[in-house]
Amino acid sequence: MFSYLDKLESLNLNHNKVIEIESMAFEKLTSLKQLNLGFNKIRILDENLFENLKNLEQLEINNNQISKIFEATFSHLKELK
Repeated sequence: MFSYLDKLESLNLNHNKVIEIESMAFEKLTSLKQLNLGFNKIRILDENLFENLKNLEQLEINNNQISKIFEATFSHLKELK
């Protein structure tokens, strides 16, 4: 989905009625530092969802309908503040 945006540093998807995000949807966004997924209808955070976001510093997932988070979902996010 975001295959040509490897230099993108900020992505705001809040208030978009997002229900589901594919497992590796963000895999090409290797420069991403800020990701806002707040105020959607996301239910599941897959264990590989943030796998390649090694530079991510800020993640907003507030005001969703999250019912399942896998143990490894956030394990790759070493730069989160």
